Parts: sequence; structure tokens; C-alpha cells
Amino acid sequence: MGMRVVLKRRTVRPYLNPQLDARVRYRRTLREAAALHDAKLAGVPAPTVYFVDPMGAEIIMEMIEGRRLKELLEEERRVDLMRVVGDYLGRLHGSGIVHGDPTTSNFVLSGEVLYALDFGLSFRSRSPRDQATDLHVLKEALESYHSDLFEESMKLLIEGYAGSFGGSREALAWLRRLESSGRYRGDRALERSLCLISGNRHKLQEMSVVAEAMGWRLRPCEGRKLEVQSDDLAEIALAAARAAAIPGSIVEDSGLFVRSLGGFPGPYSSYAMSTIGYRGLLKLMEGVEDRAARFESAIAYTDQAGRIRVFTARVCGAIAEEPAGTGGFGFDPVFIPAGYSRTFAEMDLREKSWISHRGIAMSRLLRWLEAYGGARGAPRGRRPHRDAEARGASAQTLYSARPIAAGGWPGPTRTRGASRTPRGRRP
Repeated sequence: MGMRVVLKRRTVRPYLNPQLDARVRYRRTLREAAALHDAKLAGVPAPTVYFVDPMGAEIIMEMIEGRRLKELLEEERRVDLMRVVGDYLGRLHGSGIVHGDPTTSNFVLSGEVLYALDFGLSFRSRSPRDQATDLHVLKEALESYHSDLFEESMKLLIEGYAGSFGGSREALAWLRRLESSGRYRGDRALERSLCLISGNRHKLQEMSVVAEAMGWRLRPCEGRKLEVQSDDLAEIALAAARAAAIPGSIVEDSGLFVRSLGGFPGPYSSYAMSTIGYRGLLKLMEGVEDRAARFESAIAYTDQAGRIRVFTARVCGAIAEEPAGTGGFGFDPVFIPAGYSRTFAEMDLREKSWISHRGIAMSRLLRWLEAYGGARGAPRGRRPHRDAEARGASAQTLYSARPIAAGGWPGPTRTRGASRTPRGRRP
């Protein structure tokens, strides 16, 4: 037919129960397809849906080629388009549709027409509070990424919104109410957002894949990560988290442990990579038959009360005979995870993120946060580390922000339950 289309497929999320995941993907696929159709009926330009397969969680839709609103604001200062965005949101809310994620990345200018994209988080509601949530998401995106245009953008946004939606006054009142009470920031924005203390953009990208799939936002923190000398990754991550003392932040430290080299490079992997590189590692292993190795990761999370928890994970595998692949970073070109015939560097980012030590540790942290009160910490009166283990959440070590007595650190080979599954529970 000569048409360019987009195939959107909701992938299986391995951290969910398979039956629950299938049901969620089925419902969200139908909901998104319906929202795209209803948006067009409301007068909001959106991609045309050509085919829906709810069982396979797939939608084939029109490809909208153009430039994202985010780029237009950054490069051409097209603030005038914010009035159009406000008009679209008003039309959607007037039709009982809440977009769910109306950021500047989800509007594309194609020719002279601005299109609304990605209705994957949309739902039906005429509640002024839900409508205010839509406005807040967009307002937060403007404040974070387009601060120099914020005031003018919001003025035009509200003008367009009020012009197309009769219930705009109630929605805007709820927006002010949520923000003035601080409830939204405390209960929603903080719960779903974490910042990573690291100058390594590859780590941010890899961990963001897992975070976004689980409904969280991971952003970089300002400041430098403290580097300490230790044989224990958990101790390194903990020391860096203590030094940073940023509530809602995480610090990640990882290492490659090669059995035939006595665990080298281990916690010194970053230094080894910058000096001898993965080719130097292969040279050290010339003629060595035992290629067993493992990657380990430790993520230290600081809650709003200043308490620090460390979540760990490991992935076993082997060192390849020769480097392969162009993706990933560090020692990825020479590490083959168990059960695979390819190195980390031969996998795409999404595939690697879910099976890597770093991705597994991240998913454990987020599962714990989901179960125990979000980014503000565990509910008062509960012992998070014991409860988490009892309920099968991730294995983690709980540290207080106070100094630990000598000898209190776990040993360098101790996993703190990272590879165990509680009895009676499926992995």
C-alpha cells in the first residue's frame, strides 16, 4: 500500500505475574486504541489506528513524521504551539479522556499540524483532579526542560485550555490545590522519581529502561560520586550515598569478578577498564581454561528520612575468547551471561537491561519501593528489611545513616540473599 506505519507492541514484563501481565497488556492495548479513535472524534489530531491485536498486545497505527514539540521549544522557541497544546488537552478532557503523559515529547509537528501521540497511559475520567494531574505532568515537563520559556508557555497553555474546555476552572483549581498542599509532590512526584548520582550516561540509560517500564522516572543528580577503596561493592555504594546525603537518590557500584584471576578486577573494574581495558583482561587469560566470571551490582538508596538501603544482584557467566559486539560499555564485549551465546555488547539495550546485574538490582529496589511506601521510605512502625524478605521482595541490606562499628561490613563474597528465593515462592 506504500504507507509507513508504526507497530507498537507491549512487551512482556518479567517482574510481573504472567497472567496479570497478560491481562494488563490486553486491557491497555484496547484502551489506547480506543483513546486514539476518540481523540480524533474530539478534534485532536492523532495517529490513525489500522489494526489492533489485544491478545498479542499490538497496535498498527499511522506513522507521524515531523519534529517533537520538545525540540521546537529548545531550538526554535515555538512557544505559540503551547496554545494549541492547551486547546488539545481541553478537547480531550471535555470528551472524558485523560492523556496520562502529555509531555512535550508526545506532541509532533508534521507540516502545519500538531499531533498528539502516545496514549498508552490514557484512561477515561471526568474528574477535575485527574484532569489536573494531566496539567501537572505537562507543567512539570515545561519547568524541568524549558525553564526559560516556562512563564510564557504556561500562559498560552491555560489560554488554549480555557478556550476549549468548559470545566477548565475546576481543573485549574484542583491543580493549584494539589500544588499548594504539597500533596502531589509528596505522594506522586517523589514516589515515582529517583535521581542517580553518576557521571556515567551508560548506567543512566541502562537503569532507565527498567525504571520506565516499571512506571518510574530516573534522572541524573548534580554532584560527584565519592569513590572509596574497598573490596566490597556494598560498602563503596554506601559510602558514596552517605557522602551525597540526597533524599530520593541512588548510587550504583558494580564490578566484574573473574574466578581464575582471584576475583580481579572486582571493585576495581572501572580502573582496570581505563588502564588495561577488556583486551588487557583477555591477554591475562590467554591459555586459561576456567573462564567463569560474574558481574555484581550494589545500589544504595537514600530515603526521605536519610536511611540508606543497599540492594544487590549478580549475574554469572563466562569470559569470551574474543570480544564481540558494539553495544554496552566497560567489559560488556567480553562477558557472556549464563544461558546465552552472545556477549552483553551484542544485545540491544532493552534486552541487556533486564538480565544485567544492574537492571536486576534496580528492579529489586523498585519492587521494594512499590511495596513499602514509595520514595519517602517504609511506612512508620514497620521493619522494612525483615518485611521485604518475608514477602519475597528483593534481598537488600539495611544500613542506618549513623556510623557502623568496625567489622560491621558484609564480606566481599557475601550476596545477602541476592540469588535466593524464599520457600514457597516462584522465582
